[in-house]
This record gives sequence, structure tokens and C-alpha cells, in this order.
Amino acid sequence: MSEDEKKPLRSSRDEDAGQQDLTDRWLAWQQSADGDAEPAVDKKKKRDEQHRAERRAEREAKALAKQRERELARAAREERARRKREERELARLASQSERALIRERLAGVLGTIASALAVYREGGPFEVIRAAYRRRWVVVTSLCLLAVISAVVGALIMRTRHRRYLTATLVAVNGVRILRSDLNDELFRRYGSSTLNSMIQREIRRQFLKKHGAIASDQQVDERLRFEARSPEFAPILEKAGKSEPEYRESLARVLSELNLVSKGVDVTEAEMREYYDRNASPNNPRALFYSPEVVTLAVIAAPNRATAEKAKAALNAGLDWASAARQYSVDDSAETGGIMQPFALGRSVTAISKGLDAVGRKLEKGQQAGPLQLGNLWWLVRCLERRPAQKRTYEEVKETVRILARAAKGEQANGRRLAQEYEEFRKKANIQTFLTR
Repeated sequence: MSEDEKKPLRSSRDEDAGQQDLTDRWLAWQQSADGDAEPAVDKKKKRDEQHRAERRAEREAKALAKQRERELARAAREERARRKREERELARLASQSERALIRERLAGVLGTIASALAVYREGGPFEVIRAAYRRRWVVVTSLCLLAVISAVVGALIMRTRHRRYLTATLVAVNGVRILRSDLNDELFRRYGSSTLNSMIQREIRRQFLKKHGAIASDQQVDERLRFEARSPEFAPILEKAGKSEPEYRESLARVLSELNLVSKGVDVTEAEMREYYDRNASPNNPRALFYSPEVVTLAVIAAPNRATAEKAKAALNAGLDWASAARQYSVDDSAETGGIMQPFALGRSVTAISKGLDAVGRKLEKGQQAGPLQLGNLWWLVRCLERRPAQKRTYEEVKETVRILARAAKGEQANGRRLAQEYEEFRKKANIQTFLTR
């Protein structure tokens, strides 16, 4: 090929190379945010480095936090150790003071005895009496000093014992002790404010009752307590409420004081007492005080469909006990207690009525079983475990209770609004002084 023919080919290749170079530079420019920005690969590297730096800073922050926690724990341990050293030192000083005082007392007693014996040998018993009379100011001063020293030492000993009691170890978790003072602080932080406020309001109310001369006497409380203790239900009620007899006596005194206040100056006739009794002994009154409807205890299995209920019934017939069947098939909350429901009074349990079990309980005798029954969206197997008949207390049994409550009801209508206003004014005027936060 001639040189003239080669020239066009070289120029064509040069043009293609130049176009390729422009294309590469254009693509590099497109990959950056602007014409002067660095390539995307470099930006990714920078982002990765930034992320690594952030993670490293986060690890360093966590390490600092852990180090701070360790320092705080070490400071707490050192503080507890310092308090223990102080307590031991106080106890040692108190013990030394007590021993020194005992030695001084013994020395004084022995010296007095020696002096008395010397006087007795020289002048007889009368001379001893005259010497003691002449030195009576010394005896009185010594007794006063002895009383003061005994009081100071006793106070130091009691303070040391109190501190030991507060800083006694209750438990230790992996060697870390939890002190009684820690428990007291936590209880005060959680419940101290509400408990203290309740105590303040109770004391204000007690002072208001005292102002009106309504505080129940010990005799009144004892008589009422003896009356209630005659009931066979008294002990079970106390046990269910989780109260001891002294605690119940205290609450009974408050109730009787309130009744005294509201019924002060009010009396009731026999007819009014009869009317109050009839109203509170009626089976139609859901709040009747002297009538208890029939109470039943049911065992239930609530299945989501009839097929499951039939399986549960077949399992019971095959010998499976009710509790196991309830835990396996029942979707009712009672499955946790083996299917046994809390005893309920017929006609008074909203839960039993809403589920339809009140109506079933009326029909079953003790030991009988019903089901599967569709009640609402569930299929039930029901067994009656116990029935307690309805009880109605006679007027003569509760006559004194009727008198107290009828007077209170009548007094509430006559005096309730006035007493409420007086108490509100009394409460607002109460001078409540706070001395310590703990």
C-alpha cells in the first residue's frame, strides 16, 4: 500500500482514539456529583471509613460507659467499706467507754466501801451514818454525773445498734450485698409518698372525729367484735381478706367511729328498724345485707366447637380427670385452675350471667353434669361441685346491727352534707409540717 493510502487510515484511527478518550472522560465526569468531584469508588471508600470511624467511636463510648459503671460500683463498695469501718470504730469506742465507766463505778464503789469500813472500825455504825450525811452533796453530785454518763453511753450504744440493724446484709448476689437500708430506700422511693399521704389523711380524719367526740370506745369495739366473732363466717372472712384479728379490730374501730359521727343526735323507731331490715333481707335486693342467695361452685370446660367438646366428654368418660381435660381442651380462663370456677351467688355474678352459666347452675344438683351446651360462641361441659343454700338472717339475730346501720342511714340524710362541708374546711386548715423526706 502506498504512503498516500496509509495516511487516511492513520488519521481515521487517531480520530477513533480521540473519540474514545472523550467518551471515557465523559463517563468519569458523569459518575461524580459535579465535574470536579472525585470518582464514586473514592466516595464509597470514604463512606466505609466514616462508618468504621462511627463504629469505633460507638465502641469507645460503650467502653467508657462500662468503665464508668465499674468506677461507680467500686466507689459504692469503698463507701460501704468506709461505713463499716466507722461503725466498727464507733462500736469499739462505745465498748471502751462502757468498760471504762464500769471500772470507774467499781473503783468508786470499792473506795466507798473501804471508807465506810474504816469509819465503821473507828466509830461504829452511827459514825458511818453521820459521815454519809456530811458528804451528801458528794453523793448527789456523783449520782447526777453517773446518770448523765449512763444516758450518753446508752445513746451511743443504741445508735450503734440502730446503724448495725440498718446496714445488716439481707442477701448477697454473686458476692454483692443488698443491705436492709437499700431495701428501705427502694420501698420508700416506690411507696413512701402514697403511703405517707394516706397516713396523713387518716390522721386528719381521726382528729376530725375526735373533735366531734365520735371516736369509738374500747368497750364499743370489743362488744361489736364479740358479736361478729360469734358468726361461723367470721374466721373464713378474715382469712380471705388476709387480716389478723388486731388489724380487723383497728379497721372496725374506724368504721364504728364514722358511724358514730354520722348518726350523732339521731335515733330510730322500731318501725324504721323493721323497714330497714325488710329492705335488706329481700331476695330481690342485690345489695341485701341480711340475705345471701344460693351459692354454687362449678367445674367447666369451654371448647371452641362441638367436636372438641365431644372429644373432651369422651376423654372424661374414659377416665381422664376433669382438671387434665380442662387444661387440654378448655379455652376459658378457669383452665389454669383445673376448670374450677370461683363460687358465685346465683343472680349476682355478672361474669356467670354473661356466660350463661348462672342459668345452668340453677338447674344442676351437686354431682350432676351437663353438656356439651352451646352458650354464646363456645360449647360447654359443666359439672356442679357444690351448692350452698340461700340464707336469711332473722331480725332478732341482727337487731343490734340493724339499729346501728338504720341510724347511720338516717343520719346520712340529715347530717351527711353538713359534715362533708365541715370536714373539707377542717382538712384545708390542717397544719402539715414536713421535717424529713425519709
